[in-house]
Amino acid sequence: MMTAACVYRPECVLGEGCAWSGSERSLYFTDIERGMVHRLEFNEIGTPGRDTVYPQQAQTGSLVFHHAGGFVAAVTDHLIWNCPDGTQRVLLRQKHPGPLRYNDGKCDRHGNLWVGTMAIDQGWSGASGGGSLYCIRDGQILAEYPGYTIPNGLDWSGDGSVLYHIDTPRQCVDAYTVTNQFTLSNRRSVITVPKEDGSPDGMCADENGNLWIALWGGGKVVCCDPVSGKQLEEVLVPEPYVSCCCFGGIDGQELFITTAKDENGAGGQLYRARVGVRGGRRYLYGGNP
Repeated sequence: MMTAACVYRPECVLGEGCAWSGSERSLYFTDIERGMVHRLEFNEIGTPGRDTVYPQQAQTGSLVFHHAGGFVAAVTDHLIWNCPDGTQRVLLRQKHPGPLRYNDGKCDRHGNLWVGTMAIDQGWSGASGGGSLYCIRDGQILAEYPGYTIPNGLDWSGDGSVLYHIDTPRQCVDAYTVTNQFTLSNRRSVITVPKEDGSPDGMCADENGNLWIALWGGGKVVCCDPVSGKQLEEVLVPEPYVSCCCFGGIDGQELFITTAKDENGAGGQLYRARVGVRGGRRYLYGGNP
């Protein structure tokens, strides 16, 4: 067991979607409710410095890096490429079947973006099962998998043949067999999270194929083996609403963790912990070298 330390205080309403850029030595993350993306720079010894904010004008669930530079933000009902020259270009505007928004997303080894949708208000009558998981490339939807409530963290096995994915209310991590880049089959639960530990939210894989899962309401991140389903490690976070995690840092062995404000308006800070393992490879939207 270890405890994460606060590394920066952005006071996010709902921090999410963290991603490390090694070439920029920067951590990107979203504040969903404020509709913005942060880029936090670090120096050569890992001390945080300038925080640049990129307004997206609407709820921003996640981001991925673009193969031509900049990043793509999943903003409510459209994908926005924040180009290297500072301009913004809409890559896809999607008409959701209800009051939905984009949530967590990540790119696979082929440059496809996998991103989920969920109800903006979970009290909406169609919220349960009203979301979908999409596979998108070049601004086109390649596949849609409906029936999700809060599609959240996702990542792949090292060879890309298995997709691990969380639909938060199910309290588990599901695995799918992947064929033809975007065909999913053989859905099965591989990790179960007890309700008393919190709800599974964001997730990332490490170089050994183990999964690090942020537990919303549980104040921690747990590392689990998707083969055995056993918990291997636990990172305590001094805030209850732990939302997402990713690997990064100068040597790649730091786990960055985002959080959200609690009912009293406290929290929403950024944390990190040295976990002694590196993350799996991250991929770019539209293509990878």
